[in-house]
Amino acid sequence: MMGLSFAQAMFKQAISVADLNAAARDTALNNGAAVAYDPSEPEIARRIIKETEGGFDEIVDFAGNEKSIAFAVSVLARGGKIVVSGLMGGNFSLPMVQWVYKRMAIEGFMVGTLAEGRELMALARAGKIKPAPMKEEPMADVQKWIDALRAGKVVGRIVLRN
Repeated sequence: MMGLSFAQAMFKQAISVADLNAAARDTALNNGAAVAYDPSEPEIARRIIKETEGGFDEIVDFAGNEKSIAFAVSVLARGGKIVVSGLMGGNFSLPMVQWVYKRMAIEGFMVGTLAEGRELMALARAGKIKPAPMKEEPMADVQKWIDALRAGKVVGRIVLRN
């Protein structure tokens, strides 16, 4: 959600998202995403390439695992760039000929510069960044929410209170 909000504040073009979690896709659509794709859908890469007339120019991978980067590569346009900020882990391999043919760039990103931080804070102060969905729950339910988080069923943030 935060990535969508930042992208909407920074860019004029429509923003598309992809998520395995149906609730996250619905939340993204309800918050202005133009399209929300399910990466597990059969033939999804072909569909995206067709709908986007060649793939996406820029992709941010917030998961950072083997499946998410493989999906990103499959829907990236020639000359496109993937920025990986997720840290789920795993390995990444790609035949060199595909890398060269696609003329792609892949960049890792964890923390921005001070100037970028100031730019993001200015967007937030201007009211251009929507906060992530937040829900308060009792601390006694901590295990329930840890399990839900592991199962990918949490959209936004859960704040546990005593």
